[in-house]
Amino acid sequence: MAPQRLWAASSTSTSSSTFYASPSVRCPARWRVTLPDGRWTTVIAALTRDGGSLPTPDYLEV
Repeated sequence: MAPQRLWAASSTSTSSSTFYASPSVRCPARWRVTLPDGRWTTVIAALTRDGGSLPTPDYLEV
């Protein structure tokens, strides 16, 4: 009896990652980035976070 394939081979997976960078970093949507642990992900959105007049650090949330 031939072995049965239980799932189709795929080169994509679904996951979620968030990282924070300096506001000067350029990281547009659909760019592929490598995370510190070696995994790669595709940027969906990059949002600038600004504390305004509050004494909080400004950063880019990707």
